[in-house]
Amino acid sequence: MQASLKDADPRLAIDRRAPARHTLGLLLVILLLALAGCATGPKTPAELRQHPDAQRAQALAAQGDALAAAALYRSLALDVAKTPDADLLLRAAELYLQGGAPAEAGAVLAVLQPLPLTATEALRRDLIAAERRRLEGDPQAALAQLQSEPDATLPGRLVTRFYQRKAELLQQLEQPLA
Repeated sequence: MQASLKDADPRLAIDRRAPARHTLGLLLVILLLALAGCATGPKTPAELRQHPDAQRAQALAAQGDALAAAALYRSLALDVAKTPDADLLLRAAELYLQGGAPAEAGAVLAVLQPLPLTATEALRRDLIAAERRRLEGDPQAALAQLQSEPDATLPGRLVTRFYQRKAELLQQLEQPLA
């Protein structure tokens, strides 16, 4: 019977578990590197509002540069936030409309579609969508955006804006107020 190399010198024995341990160790190192490389951006809406880009966007809006402010809010909502921030996206869409860019506002509204919205955010979205359609010359489609009545518990200024916009559209379409 022939003696094996393993018997002759134990250092030459092959440990069959070694590749699995090395693979596991390598995967752990890769995972740790990936986690270390992740940006630790703002986590809460309050932190987002304190972000330098939010401050800059607010200043640009106050100076009348609606398009630049909208772009900053949009970027902040999509790129910096962990998940898209509905309030910042709504601000961006409102500023795009204010700056005369309804197509950009529409692109922002499309991003909002799958997001869960509060009742206030949903009403803001509907008002933005209606204004966008009005600016694009389609008052009938704008009116269609304002079919559901707002809840009385929503902020008064938004409910008032809803009824004012609806009345303006009905007047534009020469329909009696409903």
